[in-house]
Amino acid sequence: MKRWVAALFSILFFALVPFSAAKADLGPKPSISVTFEGAGDSTYYVTLLSKEASTFRYTTYDWENPDSAPYQKGDDSYEIFMKFVEYVDDDSFYFLQHFENCTESNTFYWSGSPPWTFKILIYFPDTDKFLSSGIITCDSFNSYYKATLSGVAESTDLNDATIAVVNNYDYFREVKLLLMRIVLTIATELAIAFLFDLCNRKMFRVIVIVNVITQVLLFGTLSYAEYKSGFLLMILLYFVLELLVFIVEGCTYSLYRRKNVDLSVGYGRIWLYALIANAASFALGFWLYSIFS
Repeated sequence: MKRWVAALFSILFFALVPFSAAKADLGPKPSISVTFEGAGDSTYYVTLLSKEASTFRYTTYDWENPDSAPYQKGDDSYEIFMKFVEYVDDDSFYFLQHFENCTESNTFYWSGSPPWTFKILIYFPDTDKFLSSGIITCDSFNSYYKATLSGVAESTDLNDATIAVVNNYDYFREVKLLLMRIVLTIATELAIAFLFDLCNRKMFRVIVIVNVITQVLLFGTLSYAEYKSGFLLMILLYFVLELLVFIVEGCTYSLYRRKNVDLSVGYGRIWLYALIANAASFALGFWLYSIFS
């Protein structure tokens, strides 16, 4: 009875963690990250100008209702904020009231409804000059770019300054997330296997091998879906693929049970284990996306 109670609590734990994360608004969000090179010692602020006048969370400055703006007179960044508000783009792109001081970090990050088609706009307060990139359209849910500035550190008027932007997708993050997912998934499923009396050493080896294979295929498919189409398609595929993984694992463990009489548990318990283990794995995977996306 104690083992079944422990199993129940483990399921509830892995189910409630992502639910709590979602309630706290920590779920996966689209994002844009830009790393800058060539700024030298210049002080600079960065924003993304949007082709659209608003996204889900961000909109343009309301001249009729200035009190609704995130920065007010007296705030430390108000003057910089108003510089961006008053900027007029040649292609009529919009400032959505989000900017960052990138002087120290040399990185700009926008998570949660960034513009899909945008320009990178940089403001240098020391010279009161702007530098704008060309038009960029995101090709992934989480987009990474490297912006190389030329003629900024050497110039005082920035008349000859340029900005070159290239895609800089963070493959290291994806590999790190995959390894973390495999390790945590195997540890979780082995712990649940112990609760189900699947304590055979050979059975543990089978669980490890099956999970390494299924998790690599699962994560690879989900990562590509997220990269190309975003979280909604990824989560739909997640349900379908996790169901397939459950079937594959249930069949594999049942086949192992048939060929190994030293495993005393019945087929019903094996399939129940596969169901609970994959439910925990699903919740764990969603939690990892919530934390690292």
